[in-house]
Amino acid sequence: MRHISILSVTTIMKTLLILLIMSAFSYSQEIKKNTSSIGIFGIIGNSNHSSNIIDDDLPELNYCCPNFKKGNGFSWEFGASIRLPITRDISLNVRPSIRDISGILTNKESLERVNVNGKPEVGFSNHTLDTQILTGGMTFLLSYEPIYLININLGLRYSYILNAGFSYKESIVSPANAIFVENGTKTRNRQDGNFSNLNKHLFSTEMSISYGIPLNNQESKLIVPEIYYSIGMSDLIKNIDWNIDFLGIGLSYIYKFRNKTNLNSSPIKPD
Repeated sequence: MRHISILSVTTIMKTLLILLIMSAFSYSQEIKKNTSSIGIFGIIGNSNHSSNIIDDDLPELNYCCPNFKKGNGFSWEFGASIRLPITRDISLNVRPSIRDISGILTNKESLERVNVNGKPEVGFSNHTLDTQILTGGMTFLLSYEPIYLININLGLRYSYILNAGFSYKESIVSPANAIFVENGTKTRNRQDGNFSNLNKHLFSTEMSISYGIPLNNQESKLIVPEIYYSIGMSDLIKNIDWNIDFLGIGLSYIYKFRNKTNLNSSPIKPD
């Protein structure tokens, strides 16, 4: 499991303090005001699995000795966005969403005996663990706008595992014409099921950079592309090192509520 050190927490707090100070010094009534907004968003990308699964760490699998160290897979996220201003440059962005962080882990293993045209030979096989992991959760981001419509976002996410299933198999990769002695095919030990002993509650550090593209003259409707990165801080399964990171590109449709208050306007004096 990844632990957040005191130094890391101190660094994050210092960064947020610097952002607040920069916002205070850069405050100007000439620049458009920060306003609340709502929207929807979607992200597609790649999940990166980092694990240390050895021997019988996964009792639900009936296999012999593959050690899974890493894997990856196509992932996605879809949800809503609620943005609340804190200062002119800083906002709180709350994102309830569904996130898929599935991935395929593989491990190559040598085999002492495979069947090649009726003769025993040494070969190699791939153990494949195809995971299907779906989560629902809430992301809390502090958004800093150093330049109008460009946002740097940093925060935390809480996820709850909705589903965590798997498919497993072992397949011969070489020699090309080899088969397993016991069943006469190139694949054995096919299994499907669900992981047990799950850590249902996952936490991750979230960060992204985004740019708003106005769709109308009032700039109340925007398309917002972003680059997004999530660093998993919790193990998927209890007592097993298994973290999942997520890198993707996203697109949001945002509606900004208009702020009609103008601090530069002077009160109208009666004649």
